[in-house]
Amino acid sequence: VAVDVRSKVSGRILKLYVQEGDTVRQGSKLALLQPGRSELDKYVPIEITAPIDGVVYAALSNSNGNNEQANFPQPGDYATGLFESNNATALMTIADPRQMAVELKINEMDILKIKDRLAVEVSVDAITMETFTGVIGSIAPRAVKDTSNLKAFRVIVELNKHDPRLRAGMTARVEAVLEKRTK
Repeated sequence: VAVDVRSKVSGRILKLYVQEGDTVRQGSKLALLQPGRSELDKYVPIEITAPIDGVVYAALSNSNGNNEQANFPQPGDYATGLFESNNATALMTIADPRQMAVELKINEMDILKIKDRLAVEVSVDAITMETFTGVIGSIAPRAVKDTSNLKAFRVIVELNKHDPRLRAGMTARVEAVLEKRTK
């Protein structure tokens, strides 16, 4: 589970209370933001707090359609808020490493072969000779075009057991038995 942290209002970051890799509890202070466009605007600073327990990561930026890691915010950076834009600035991401999942993109020719709660095996390049069990947790109801202009559906695989060796961004392969035939 991962949640992007965004401010409701636009403004400048005055102070950061966390850095990438910190563990936080729900409600922990993350940043102090001065609302407004300039220093002349005299609004009361607001605190941005953690929406869930987890680990702080730099946000993933999808302004260009790619999930590229953004720079971690710094004091003085301007953040666009949710009230001002549909594309509000993601200040950071909080992820719960105990609820690790694998995100897949499945093409439209194969998506009908996959069913919700289908059992799968996951192998991770960095952890050789070991597989992890999981299930298909969700299947996006509609396809989106990727950078190659091909349609793909977002599929989330939920792992059955927490393993502290697993990290966000690791390369994984997912295998599933789609059909069994008996003689």
